[in-house]
Amino acid sequence: MVQRRLHSLKLKLLAITLITCLFRGTHSFCLLQHSRPSCSFGGVIVPSQRSAKSTSLKSSNADRKIMFRKKIIEKRLSCDNDVIADVPTTMREAIIKFFFDKGNIGPPLTILAISAIICCRISMPQSFSWADIVCILASALLWLFQEHFLHQHLLHSKIDWIGKSIHESHHQKPYFHISIDPPELLLGWLGAFFIIANEVMPIELALSTTIGYSIAGMFYEWCHFIVHTRVKHKNVYFRQVRDNHIKHHLRDSKNWFGFSVPYIDDMFGTNPK
Repeated sequence: MVQRRLHSLKLKLLAITLITCLFRGTHSFCLLQHSRPSCSFGGVIVPSQRSAKSTSLKSSNADRKIMFRKKIIEKRLSCDNDVIADVPTTMREAIIKFFFDKGNIGPPLTILAISAIICCRISMPQSFSWADIVCILASALLWLFQEHFLHQHLLHSKIDWIGKSIHESHHQKPYFHISIDPPELLLGWLGAFFIIANEVMPIELALSTTIGYSIAGMFYEWCHFIVHTRVKHKNVYFRQVRDNHIKHHLRDSKNWFGFSVPYIDDMFGTNPK
């Protein structure tokens, strides 16, 4: 019993340390985002077609708006060549950039943290059960819906706060750019989730819940990175994710908030046809 409490205390201290890194790194990350070159076409939303009195005028206006939208998209995709010079164009380049680039250590550190959590769960005296499987699947499902909710209501909130500011700077960049969250954010978020989970369930289930949640989070991180590269996707799923995200950036930032599962936008009415 004493060993179990000590084990729980150590994990909580580790989680607190990760959260401290989160708060220490958020400010510097915000400064980094604003210091990077940005595209002057960020935030442009092409107005919808208005009804015209005459058929010819309507056709003319529609043609002009289509041409204007194409020009905006072309400029958003091609401006700031210095910024997009290191954007991967092949899957091999993308894998090296995401997992082995010295300037983006967030993903490999997070994978190490997830591996450590898995080892902690395996080393515990409580055997792996169906409850653990349910917790892993439920937390992964939670992430999928959380993506949409946080993206729509926090990152695109009407209230100005640091998260919205960072996300706006992301939208102002050319579409093709390196988009990887810093280790402070990734590890801090993981630690905070574990502490919350451990408050409402036994530590062994809290670990399993954190495993499912963090794996889903890393899958999102990879998807968001890869669709902002120039890698051409043959897979239908990744093409759908990329197309929806391009529409979110270049067509209407008030729609297409889902990511890992694009069909969630259909459920919440944010996938206009």
